[in-house]
Amino acid sequence: LDRDPVMAAAWYRTHETQDTQRDLVRDFVCTLSERQQELYRLVYIQGFSINEAAEAMGVTHQRATTLNKQLMANLMKRFQK
Repeated sequence: LDRDPVMAAAWYRTHETQDTQRDLVRDFVCTLSERQQELYRLVYIQGFSINEAAEAMGVTHQRATTLNKQLMANLMKRFQK
């Protein structure tokens, strides 16, 4: 990799893109309400189901579902071209 400039450039470009995408997601998550951030962390980072997240958050399944719908709507609005 160090000796092949094409491979090195491709590697750096890939990691730059991943870093940029990670920053975009991090910035997006910061715009969410505290409850939406908590739901995002539980469901999309830790792998909880909506039911498990609702229980961990101390809210009803319906409230967690509503928070998830709001989160997805914000996500689509922010990243849809």
